[in-house]
Amino acid sequence: MEYKNQHWIPSSYLTEWCDPNTPEGQTPYVWIFSKDGKTSQNKAPKNIFKESEMYTIRCSDGSRDLKLEQALHHLETCFARIKRDKLSCKLVLSEAEKFLFYHFVAAMRARTVAKRDHQKKYWGEVLPGMDSLAEQWVGVSKTPSKPISNNLKTTPNKRALSHEHVRKLANQPLQQLMAPMVRSQVTHYMSMNMAIICTKRKPGFISSDAPLVWYDPCSTKRPFPYNSPGLIYDTIEVTLPISPQQLLFISRNDNLEGYIDIDDEIQIDRLNLRTCYFCKEYFVVNENTKKDFWLGIRTSADDNPR
Repeated sequence: MEYKNQHWIPSSYLTEWCDPNTPEGQTPYVWIFSKDGKTSQNKAPKNIFKESEMYTIRCSDGSRDLKLEQALHHLETCFARIKRDKLSCKLVLSEAEKFLFYHFVAAMRARTVAKRDHQKKYWGEVLPGMDSLAEQWVGVSKTPSKPISNNLKTTPNKRALSHEHVRKLANQPLQQLMAPMVRSQVTHYMSMNMAIICTKRKPGFISSDAPLVWYDPCSTKRPFPYNSPGLIYDTIEVTLPISPQQLLFISRNDNLEGYIDIDDEIQIDRLNLRTCYFCKEYFVVNENTKKDFWLGIRTSADDNPR
């Protein structure tokens, strides 16, 4: 079937990490390492980070609605153009380009297996409770002595979730939640500062199977339930590797904006540590190289990266 194999990390995005020393005649490949760094293998971008029908919406008549997959493909095309025409040349993005760029960035967080599994687990825990309430409702309503429908007073609530909607959220969360998640994130990103961190060092920046990271160094200082990273906080930092030479850095820090060149290996490694730490299973490098620093392993020559 057309568009059956769907990538949660675009192969067009991953091609930036293809090994420049790929032997002539071979399909260009990236190096993927297990999260603990113990195993590595080379794979063509088109053969990794994909799943059958991951974004397909199943209609009641059994047909396949591909509008979500097609929308993601459109964002990938826009990102590739912006990267080629503007980012690689260190040019300022127009507001329209920034708007499209942020949609791609937001989707890179909302579209992954890690996000899908998190939402599936959450709504999967809510659904049994609603199933139980539905069974109790049916049982009580069938009892002649307890006609609850006559005495029940309800107020319409447009924000309330129906039983069927929760079932859809538990079964296919991305199809239900990706669009509103992306819109919400883009609204915040447009009010924040964008910097592109650039380096000529090798291997440069790494990527992963969940490369868009939210990190807040102050989150643990806040009481529950405010101790998670969120775009509303002044100290939030959002990073996305764009290529081994560039990394997107979104924050509310007025001193971090525009194109910033760095040559400090420790600074680069700390950003790679962040990417590696928040990956689900694999991180990606453009050569068969890894560093203990990225894995959070301290050596006598390093500061504690955690």
